[in-house]
This record gives sequence, C-alpha cells and structure tokens, in this order.
Amino acid sequence: MPSRRQRTTPLLLVSFVRAIFARVLRRIGIGRMTMTDDKAFWMSQLAEARQKLERLPTTDRIRTAMPERFFEDLEQYIDELEDPRYWPPFFGFLGIASDDQLAALESDLDLVLQTCEPKSEKALTQFVRAKTGDSRIWYGGLFDMWARATLIRERRTLEFDVPLANGRDTDIRLQLGDRRVRLENTVITQDDESREVWDRFLDDKKVDPDKTLMRPGSYDPPDAKGPSPYYNTLRLYAKVYDKLARKLDPSKSQCADDEPNVLLLSFAGPGVYPDTPGYGWALDELFNTRGAGRIVKGPHLHDISLDAWIEFTLADLCQKKRITVDEYDERMRQFGDIAAAPRRLGGVMLFDGFTLATARINYNARDECSLTHAEMAELERLLGDPPEYSH
Repeated sequence: MPSRRQRTTPLLLVSFVRAIFARVLRRIGIGRMTMTDDKAFWMSQLAEARQKLERLPTTDRIRTAMPERFFEDLEQYIDELEDPRYWPPFFGFLGIASDDQLAALESDLDLVLQTCEPKSEKALTQFVRAKTGDSRIWYGGLFDMWARATLIRERRTLEFDVPLANGRDTDIRLQLGDRRVRLENTVITQDDESREVWDRFLDDKKVDPDKTLMRPGSYDPPDAKGPSPYYNTLRLYAKVYDKLARKLDPSKSQCADDEPNVLLLSFAGPGVYPDTPGYGWALDELFNTRGAGRIVKGPHLHDISLDAWIEFTLADLCQKKRITVDEYDERMRQFGDIAAAPRRLGGVMLFDGFTLATARINYNARDECSLTHAEMAELERLLGDPPEYSH
C-alpha cells in the first residue's frame, strides 16, 4: 500500500489548500497584497476557469450541465466577501485540471449519461453544480460516476439504479459469472467539526501569524468528538447503516436479500484515510455476527461496540424527533434484526479517493449474499485503476 505522502492528492484538496494558504501568507506579510489585489487575483482565476470551460465543445456534457449563472454567482461571491474561503468544488477542479483531465472527466460523464434513463441525467450531473461548501456532493457524485463509467468500459452486463421492493434502489447491478452482484457507492469526507476547527485556526492566524494547529487543542470545542479513532468507528457505522437500514429501520435497505451486495466506500478530501484504525475496528464489528464487543479504556470509557452504537443512535433519533416514541419502541423490539443487517453485505471495498486501498469479504454474510474470493478478486481487477482526473 502506498504511504500517505505517495498517495494521489484529490484535486479539490490541492486547490483548497493552495487557496487558503495563499491568502494566509498574504495576510501575514509574505507576498502582501491589498484587498483590491486579492479580488483581482480571484477574478483572474475565475476568468481562466471560464476560458477553460469554453474551450470545450458546446455539446459537451459538462458545459450543458452547468447552470447559466455559475460564473456570475462566483463573480458576485468574490466581489461581496472580504475573505472568500470556500469555493464551489468544480471551480477548484477547473483551477488546476489540465485540458486532458477535463476531457477525461467529460468522457466518463458522457459514457454514463448515454446509458442512463433521461430522468437520471440531472441527478448524475448534480456533482458538477455543487455549491460552495457542498464537497460531499462533489466527491460522492464524482466517485459514483467513475465507478459506473469504469464498469461500462469493461463491457460488462450492467443495470443502474435498480429498484427494490421497499422503494429504495441499488446503484449498480453487475453480472459476475453466473451471478449478479449489487454495488452501492458512497463516500466519507472531512467531518463538520474538523472544518470548523480549521476555520477557527485560520481566523486566529490572521491576528497572530505564529499560531499553529494541534489537535486536540485549543481550537476544538469542549465536547470534541475528534480527532479520535473511536469517532471514526462511529462514523463508519453511520455511513454503512445509511445503506443497510436508514434510520435503523431494517426494512429500509439498499441491499438485496437474495444477491451479494458490495459497498464501494471512498475516503475523499482532507484528513480522511481508509487505513485509520477506527475504520478497521468498525469492520471487525460489522462483519462479526456475535460482535467483537470492543470497549476501549482510556481517560474515558469508550464503548464503540456495534450494539452500543445502535442503542445510542436509536435514543438520539428519538430525542431529535426523527423517529416517534412508538417507532423507537418498535426498533428496540427489532434490535436483533438491526444488528444482523450487515449480513446482507458480501464485502466492502475501501478507496483512497479513487485508488483501491483494501477489500474485505464478510464471511458471516447470509448464504444468498455471500461473495466468493474469485468474485472479489474480479471486482478488484475491474475497479483497480484510478481515472486520469484523480491526479
């Protein structure tokens, strides 16, 4: 596995870091610029991005997916804010993507849109239109599109957005040998708390350039959940169960009961990596029918077992009125079914952005949902090469 220093850096992260630190350096006197110069710089970046997009054919899928006011709204955003810190993700992509990378993205998007239902086109291009701060939509849509395009290029028998009897659907259904396997795509990105800590640090550094960021530290809230491997475990539970049983309702799954289901999970953006220990602990619990019962002792007692998370989450959903008291009571009586929901998963594939990091088979899956080693090896082969626009 490549080291973190060797890993491909997501384009949005590069753009994000470059933009932030350029502004910080100017604020502390290195390459100092006035506010007028600052705005002129971003207006020039905006003009370059516009020109790059306009070089694409008028029939280009990306151009036709972009709202007419995208650049007008950005111009207004730059003009009105003293310190524009966050940008629409696609603007960050345009800022450093080469014409070849932009063409590769267009090629994948066109390939997917040629095979989807017309009603799905707006949903599949939503990531291009993601607004300022909507990095989850960008990363999620980009990863989903790449997975679909990659499998189409492999000339496999495919179905997309396959409906289930409960009204939900599965992203991809793929023929592997004599069986059909369902793939569900999702991402884990930087959590809100980490982003808020970063903002507080930057605000402070403008006043005192010698400030440094350490976590945990003074920029964390008193009841900070991270950075912590325990918190990462809980985040992965929530991400997986959103697919297995939304709001911990075992009838609201995006996985089939009678076919293998594989979760494709991309870790994308600043500060998230698939090899963080907490994520491995979560998979140990999810793929162990009896539960590993992991309790970690430290300054505080952390019960990060799956059972404890289910109990806490049900109480939290009820307290926040996302489920009624009657629904809470019903879920508690269904506790065994909720805890057994991971048996629908035949396996999981973890990606560092678009680069396959590791894959795990669930040996405790239901017989109908189990995955063979040969099937997992084939999935690793099919999805093993990241796209050109990931560099």
